[in-house]
Amino acid sequence: MLLYPVVAVVFGFIGLIWSADRFVSGAAVTARYLGMSTILIGLTIVAFGTSAPEIIVSISAAFTNAGDLAIGNAIGSNIANIGLVLGATAIIAPLPAAASLLRKEIPTLLMVTLAAGLCLYDLTLTWLDGLILLAILSSIFIYFLYKKSVPADATEAEAMPDMSQLSAWMWLIIGLCLLLASANLLVWGAKEIATYAGVSQLVIGLTIVAVGTSLPELAASIISALK
Repeated sequence: MLLYPVVAVVFGFIGLIWSADRFVSGAAVTARYLGMSTILIGLTIVAFGTSAPEIIVSISAAFTNAGDLAIGNAIGSNIANIGLVLGATAIIAPLPAAASLLRKEIPTLLMVTLAAGLCLYDLTLTWLDGLILLAILSSIFIYFLYKKSVPADATEAEAMPDMSQLSAWMWLIIGLCLLLASANLLVWGAKEIATYAGVSQLVIGLTIVAVGTSLPELAASIISALK
């Protein structure tokens, strides 16, 4: 019956979006109480936390022998982030960009994309490919961390959620648990829909799952443009 997988996908998306927001807020405030600077929190916890839906869904898919769904989600989410998120936001308001974007961030994006393509050239991602991609990520992370190692200003500090240390730890744990549960629910529903519709898990990952896990970025970008 198709109804249950569809309901699972819908509630999985809702759970991912809500729990990711709670997880990022709890993690950021917890890091602040532990003495981390705002810029460091942004470069680490918030940066990786906003990608938590894609990460958790892909890991969950890999553990359930749905490798095509994991790869489709990773690639499709990046396509959606550039095409859907930037396209929809630019319609609402012009998006000014710093000149350094063309000199640093865009070449970095192209380099990472090329590296992923080379790793997938033999149609398999092995543990060695994983180590290569993680090494590239670590190198880029360290570079940007060094280049942006400046004190946080008052505006950045005020942007942090206002919650106690206990609440921050609570939402950090609850958010992570709900992320895992929502991802498992979404992956199960997506696999069932793919089987029922007679399409590959890769197609489902590139479309439904990719767009769904990109909704937090879409919402944040639209809100930023409106402001």
